[in-house]
Amino acid sequence: MSAQQNYITHKNDLERYYQQGLMSSDEINDFNEAKRIGEQPYSIASGFPFKATELMKNLLDDIRKREAKEALVKSKRNDGSTFRAGIAR
Repeated sequence: MSAQQNYITHKNDLERYYQQGLMSSDEINDFNEAKRIGEQPYSIASGFPFKATELMKNLLDDIRKREAKEALVKSKRNDGSTFRAGIAR
């Protein structure tokens, strides 16, 4: 995919995270900065601003890593106690 297509895909994914309230204020600021760069006019000669795509991709990767880490912590915390509680009933 082109840089512009990747930008649009990453932007849509990040907007979903934003709407779900899964982004910190720093992440929201980074997202807004990437959008500002990506929404500036560009010419065919200069091409789509790759930096905006790169910023969005890095932000998306960071959020997904954090979510995976949080899911792992929750999973370790649970350690089957919910299952055992259900059996005891």
